[in-house]
Amino acid sequence: MANDSKFEDLTIIQENKIPAEQTPPARLICLDDLLEDTLKNLEITLTDGEQTIGRAAQNSICLVYKKISRHHARIYPHNESWEIEDLQSANGVFVNEQRVTRSRLGHGDIVRLGPVPFRFELERPAPAEQASTPSSAHLGDGGTMYAYHAGVLESLVAAEAASSEEKAETPSPSEAVQRPKERPIGGAKPHYRKRAIRYGLMLLLGVALLGGGYAYLQRQHAQQGQMLAKGLEARFQRFLDHYEGEHSPDPLDLGQRDLTEIRNMAAHIDIATEQYPDNASLRALQARVSFIDFEREFARLLGEGKTYAAEQLVKDTQQKVSSLPPGKGNAGKEASEEVTNLLDLAAIIAQFKQFRQRFPDPFNPGPVRPSPYELRAIKALKIPLIEKKKASHLALSITYSRFQQLLTEVEEEDMRFINRWQEVVGQQ
Repeated sequence: MANDSKFEDLTIIQENKIPAEQTPPARLICLDDLLEDTLKNLEITLTDGEQTIGRAAQNSICLVYKKISRHHARIYPHNESWEIEDLQSANGVFVNEQRVTRSRLGHGDIVRLGPVPFRFELERPAPAEQASTPSSAHLGDGGTMYAYHAGVLESLVAAEAASSEEKAETPSPSEAVQRPKERPIGGAKPHYRKRAIRYGLMLLLGVALLGGGYAYLQRQHAQQGQMLAKGLEARFQRFLDHYEGEHSPDPLDLGQRDLTEIRNMAAHIDIATEQYPDNASLRALQARVSFIDFEREFARLLGEGKTYAAEQLVKDTQQKVSSLPPGKGNAGKEASEEVTNLLDLAAIIAQFKQFRQRFPDPFNPGPVRPSPYELRAIKALKIPLIEKKKASHLALSITYSRFQQLLTEVEEEDMRFINRWQEVVGQQ
């Protein structure tokens, strides 16, 4: 007894570590179908003990997504179940919309890593977990249900429907005794009417939740598109400041560096417009960057004397710009009209350059001279040139200064040659 009393006040603490193979297999199913293709319908199988989740390649589960931290969370077996732990991630770990540092996971729980939602499912859930109703963690202090993703809504509505159906099909003893007596003449039986009312209310609730969740996702998607558009607009403005300003190189002295920057920027904008096709700001950028690329190729062809190839380039670019949808809003439509007007100017410039190439020297005329009809036709282009330049004055002075240099060359040199040819032909 003396020996026993010596250890009477001691408490022995022993951690019950269960081998991984005793933990039931489970899986995490991604619920968000608006993510990148690599994450759509993603299903993570949990069978091999502790696993880490993050953006870095060293993780056992690598999720390449900008809102996922490099080392976001770890999920591990514990006491014949699974637990998840936040590895000090930037955007947090949430279980049933409650932010957690560490939490035990139950069958059907909604696990959110940053903005990416998953549903945790055991492959062989215990009967108690199979029959359980949705966790009260989905409810706020006032009984308000929070559901931030369409997959969460689907899970909650399905669970609520299963629970209500089970209750409706299992009548209480008192109800079973009284049921034969409830036979009113005409109409449905009372318990059928109650069941129909419950199902109707559940259906209305499900529609309301799904509609609200869809609206929320649409707003979130639009906001993400607008943020992406602002970043690309800032990049486009930096390009203009560096390559389109008054100190930029001559259009004919094009370097590979600015062309590479244009092509890379255009590729990023094309990808963004595919992801957010209704964003008018992205559509406007797409049209303007297309023209920036065009004006460099157009200037190069004219500098090499390939005036007919330059004219064909104008037609191809006009067709490309006209096929671009403007998106929702005025920005895309205004940019499309702006670029269309500039391409009309480019078509006129190409005709002036073709005339000068065919009749190069009016001061020393040879046997090949323009006819009076050809002179009248080329001089008639002066009026639409002036009108379209006036309509595009703001765009030329702010955005497309290189293209304005080509227009200035036409006005100061090519028109002077045409006037001289008119004098020569008039003297004949």
